Amino acid sequence: MQICSLTSTLQSTQNMADQMVTLMCRWNGKITTASQGLDYEGGKLKGVRINYNILHSELLDKMYEITGYNRRQFDIKITCRYPVSRGYIAYMIDDLDSTEIMLELGRHPEVHAVELYLEKEALHIGSGKDALVVVQSGPDYDERRDESPHINVGSEENQTGDPVQELNETEGNAWVSEANATNNIEEVERAPIDELTNASWVSDAVASNHVPGVLIVPENVKDVLHVGQNFQTKQQLQHAVKEYAIREHQQYIVLESTPLLLALKCKHKGCLWRLRASLKKNSSSSCFVITKYAGPHTCVKPSINQDHAQLDAEFICSKIVGMVKAQLSITPAAIQAHMENVYDYNISYMKAWKAKQKAFEKIFGNWEESYALLPRYISALKMTNSGTIVMLQSENVSDQSSVFERVFWAFSPSIEGFKRCRPVISIDSTQLSGKYGGILLIATGVDGNNGLFPLAFAIVVKENGSSWSWFLDNIRDIVGNQSGLCIISDCHNDILVAMSRPEWQEPNAFHRICMRHLASNFNRRFHDAAIKNLLTRAAEQNQPQKYDRIIELITNISLNARQWIGEIPAQQWALAHDDFHRFGIMTTNMSETVNSVLKGARALPITALVRLTFYRLSTYFITRREQVAAYGSEFTPLVEGKLACYRKRALGHEVKWLNDVPEVFEVITRGTKGEPHTHVVNLGARTCTCGKLQIYGYPCSHVIAACQSIMLDPQTFVDDWYKVDTFALTYAPDFRSLPDIGSWPPHEGPTIVPPPDRERSRGRPQSVQLQNEIDEHGRRCVGPEREGRGPSNCSACKKPGHNRRRCLLKQGEASALPQQSHSHPS
Repeated sequence: MQICSLTSTLQSTQNMADQMVTLMCRWNGKITTASQGLDYEGGKLKGVRINYNILHSELLDKMYEITGYNRRQFDIKITCRYPVSRGYIAYMIDDLDSTEIMLELGRHPEVHAVELYLEKEALHIGSGKDALVVVQSGPDYDERRDESPHINVGSEENQTGDPVQELNETEGNAWVSEANATNNIEEVERAPIDELTNASWVSDAVASNHVPGVLIVPENVKDVLHVGQNFQTKQQLQHAVKEYAIREHQQYIVLESTPLLLALKCKHKGCLWRLRASLKKNSSSSCFVITKYAGPHTCVKPSINQDHAQLDAEFICSKIVGMVKAQLSITPAAIQAHMENVYDYNISYMKAWKAKQKAFEKIFGNWEESYALLPRYISALKMTNSGTIVMLQSENVSDQSSVFERVFWAFSPSIEGFKRCRPVISIDSTQLSGKYGGILLIATGVDGNNGLFPLAFAIVVKENGSSWSWFLDNIRDIVGNQSGLCIISDCHNDILVAMSRPEWQEPNAFHRICMRHLASNFNRRFHDAAIKNLLTRAAEQNQPQKYDRIIELITNISLNARQWIGEIPAQQWALAHDDFHRFGIMTTNMSETVNSVLKGARALPITALVRLTFYRLSTYFITRREQVAAYGSEFTPLVEGKLACYRKRALGHEVKWLNDVPEVFEVITRGTKGEPHTHVVNLGARTCTCGKLQIYGYPCSHVIAACQSIMLDPQTFVDDWYKVDTFALTYAPDFRSLPDIGSWPPHEGPTIVPPPDRERSRGRPQSVQLQNEIDEHGRRCVGPEREGRGPSNCSACKKPGHNRRRCLLKQGEASALPQQSHSHPS
């Protein structure tokens, strides 16, 4: 028994060792390029052992642990030094799929350890001694896909999430880190922060460092108020006195205020504090001078209240304008926390919100002027970037003014670059959150490394069938009559209407539904997470027989659920019945990620928003071009990693050549329980019964095994989309910088004005209630079920407008019951 126990223990120890992978982690140094490709100089080195089944989120936790970086202040970007046929390449470890490929490398018998290079990316906004750390937090995409939470893209008041998502195999990287990007835009005084995966970027692309109207006064104003003190303007004087009063926890009232005079006194009776200032005599400027001053306060210093009369929105704006400029998505709650930290006062939410809106106006100009400026910016954009398409529509209300209706824009580099991308476009929408409401529509493609490729944008007043039809028709115009174009969207009724028109019907184009939105609709209807997960698994299966088995399982569990699923055409949501049009891209994560990156920008005036997309895409293209230099292989890292993984799997496959049929092979594999599976590979037709070659456009392990049996290079079966040369051409077109605003062409015609019915009402901004696990618009899918939350129904009578407690039917049933006796027996 002891020998058996010892043997069992040794076997258990050996099995545990087999499940471990060694990682050599390096940080605080610099990634370089050597003769063999990727290398690293300097920094710290630490080896760790991790379990082969570790999740990506757990791997990140380990990296934070060994580096000691603060998760609240830094993001960690993980780069794997991945071996290829001609050296090493940089392989980004940013999702579950890339983590699994890295772990497969670590278990290769010839690889003793995997080299990981760690880079930290700051999340904080510095402002001297009063630096405010903004915590970037948000839902992560569930790596096991049991529950797939949506990136919240609703109102900025309840969201501060990092837009980086864990995308699946077919969707790849989101916005990449651009820490080494450069900007060649002449009019920009200081290059913006190049972190595209983080909402906290500096918008110098649409505003220089200088902010007109922002007051600069000494912080120690309580020591410098005195008779004879000069201020450049009356506003600067008022700001200085407010600063003094707030820091001294005193309040004053205004006795007289005119363009020539300002007279103040302490709010408390009996206090001798007074200040009088007037416009400086014999001066052509607006300089104000303190003529009388009685201080300091003689009253007893009151206790600190929750708020302060002089701590108004204008004063707060002057203190946060730099913060807002550094992070457009900063929330009023973060502004409240900052002011409490600096001044020990708890300002109201509404005051913080108003201050943020004032900061936007100081940085970018007011909203009305921005609408009027839009035609001039469009003219300058089309003049300097030939091939850029902009469609502006407005309705004339007089000879002098025209009300804005909608605008569509697509930059020429995006139009040219999309010709090298797969014909798949994800579309999505999100609400604008500035002074005037509206909807931002986004179309996104995917490049050869499964990175996002922003294609086109539009701003419309309302989201309806007309808006979506117009947007899709403009996309059709810029991509041409491209055969096989596939549109992936959620289940919005208006999108379904727009896609039902003849020009968008198959075979002219193909419409596919986002898997996660469909699963959310299902869960909304049946409230069954287990069946929802089965539905998601069925959608992802690339073989019809596997799809059928899961659907049969759902049928055995719930006939109602099976009937609901049967009402939706399988080719719109199931990969096994897709007919190879969606390239395995199952969700609208691409467009939603762009939405999240632009979350702060959605509060900007309209011209500033359009300009921001120009500069963000310019920087994005520059960074992608720089990445090409690090690709030391024929194909992108995505495909290089996949091929390496599939080559290893192919070693265990058995290949039989069917002599009577040329170029056709039977490939026998073993399942997890050792059971054999047979796949048929037709090299001439470029097909495999597993479906992966047709779906993704690069060879699966079965094709690789068949190729190796006849000494054929399997790389010949990789589509051109994934070649590094194609990737380089995708991002080769340049964005050309615009001249200074003074050189923009004048606008001849009526002045564009904002739609009056879209101005937000006064009062506290109403937060957007996320009425669904995924979407914010309360959308409907194919079928009667709402994706958004409708009126709640009573659980007793199933009618809306009340709950069970107030249900008249329930009360009637209760009154009909015999009354219980409460008397005690004698």
